[in-house]
Amino acid sequence: MIAMIILLGVIGVEIALGILSVKKKSPLYTTKANVRLAELLIFILLVISPIIKWSFRWYGLGLILLIQAIIAVFKALKSKKLTMITKGKTIAKVALKSTLLLFMLVPALVFPQDNEIAPTGDYGVKTVTYTWTDESRDETFTKEADHRSITVQFWYPTKEKESEEKAEDKFPLVIFSHGAFGIRASNTSTYTELASHGYVVCSIDHTYHATFTKQTDGKMLLFDQGFMNEVNKLLIDEAGQMGEEKYEMTQGWLKLRTEDMTFCLNQIKSLVELPSDKDEVFSMIDLEKIGLMGHSLGGATAADLGRRGLEIKAVAVIDGTMLGEETGFENGQEQVTTEPYPVPILNFYNGESYIEIKNIEDIYPNTIASASQKDSYQIAIMNAGHMNFTDLPMVAPILAKALGTSSVNPKACMKYVNQTILEFFDGYLKGEPINLPKEEVITIK
Repeated sequence: MIAMIILLGVIGVEIALGILSVKKKSPLYTTKANVRLAELLIFILLVISPIIKWSFRWYGLGLILLIQAIIAVFKALKSKKLTMITKGKTIAKVALKSTLLLFMLVPALVFPQDNEIAPTGDYGVKTVTYTWTDESRDETFTKEADHRSITVQFWYPTKEKESEEKAEDKFPLVIFSHGAFGIRASNTSTYTELASHGYVVCSIDHTYHATFTKQTDGKMLLFDQGFMNEVNKLLIDEAGQMGEEKYEMTQGWLKLRTEDMTFCLNQIKSLVELPSDKDEVFSMIDLEKIGLMGHSLGGATAADLGRRGLEIKAVAVIDGTMLGEETGFENGQEQVTTEPYPVPILNFYNGESYIEIKNIEDIYPNTIASASQKDSYQIAIMNAGHMNFTDLPMVAPILAKALGTSSVNPKACMKYVNQTILEFFDGYLKGEPINLPKEEVITIK
């Protein structure tokens, strides 16, 4: 909203100056200098105030306002000769400047500010990032003889809000896996909510499955084109013609990610168990209390690792199909294991998917696994789309809508999701009372 108001304001000023120049048949050097300085001053005051939070969103506008002011003052002081003003030339200038201002404000329009969800817990939250290399695995996405590297980011409690001093305690660990083309920051509001209530949260960038991965050495790695082609092929297969090819493809994705998460967990365990000289985040982790969660394909990853044991206590699957429950492909469809799911599980579904799932619940992995586990919870948010289970609709609503959102209020949806996940992990990692419904179908306003 603030970005649109500013855009309309600055373009309005350009139009007004253009009309006045044509009417007076003058370049209005002094008037423009005063206006440009006023625009720059107002912008600085907005940045100083709570209205504009200085970030990448406003860099372009700030730069153009500064340059405009300098040029306008220079012309007012130096130019003695009046320039001939024509209507056509003035209209062209106004159109050009308006277009430039619109371009500079694109980040603020696409990524609106003030959509963050503040954590509700008593702890402050701190973050740290690591890039780890798995020497036991080759990187199959590169031509070079590289080993597989993943970048992880931790969010963990500080002693109190606005403090950098670590909290003096041991806390449960929750590991998160993003969806296809997601990023490790995709559910930051969830991580900070958990951390503020006394959790250490680790989110994994699945390199080349993530839209981008920024490593700790500054190197930026983008998604793999071959992976994108596979995903696109699957998305257009509405008639389900791929059959066994789809099964083999999705199992390949899952294998890579499960190995990433297993490596991450083992790496954390080894660092926690160091006798001394370990980073503060690893001194805070209670390895007896580990939970997993993930969105979409990341949810499948978390659920697959949960079935494999590794001392996992609970799993939250956020709008994802539990591909790891599929054991083979026969008679034209995926075969699903009947082995009981071993740990408490929380499933979220978007409305459109839930309607489809209810028609196939006897053969759908999530519903079969949930039916086999007494501590299972299934929640459908009927007016939510797939991306409403991430922070993207709050951070970049235009992009999120293109990828799949529905009519739910994005902030209200994520507040509900975060609170539910917190209650779920509180119940199974901290032993607190849990009052979640076994199955619930809701609409969030």
